Amino acid sequence: AATEKSFVLKAPLVKGDSLAMLAVRHATDIVTLKRLNNLTSDSSLAARHYIYVTCVGGAAAVRGSHVTFTYCPIACREFITLQPGAEEGDKPQPPAASTLSPAQVDQLTAKLALLLSRSLRVDEQTALYYLREADNDVKRAMQLH
Repeated sequence: AATEKSFVLKAPLVKGDSLAMLAVRHATDIVTLKRLNNLTSDSSLAARHYIYVTCVGGAAAVRGSHVTFTYCPIACREFITLQPGAEEGDKPQPPAASTLSPAQVDQLTAKLALLLSRSLRVDEQTALYYLREADNDVKRAMQLH
């Protein structure tokens, strides 16, 4: 069974946000934000467009709300994300489809393989193999090596 703390909101980031500012804005503490989003410092926010914050408001905020199960590849975890604005009885919205074309996905995979090959000091084809075996998860690819 999910507890109230299992539910999160997806909060957009604004340029210049810091962990302290986000903690105050979302009535939580820095340690919780770091743990929840797999952050090490404020500089970790630079590569993100959003973070996950625990839902405040207790059971009343959660009851009757629509949720989606969201996997965050950056935080390497699955979240139960509340969908704000959805009322009880509304049909849940389907998740948005990826806006990347297959060519763009291939280009990003090649770039990731190049970076991984430099990090692991192997050729690009070997890095691409490990990347595919790990379903494009860089951390898992490095562990497989």
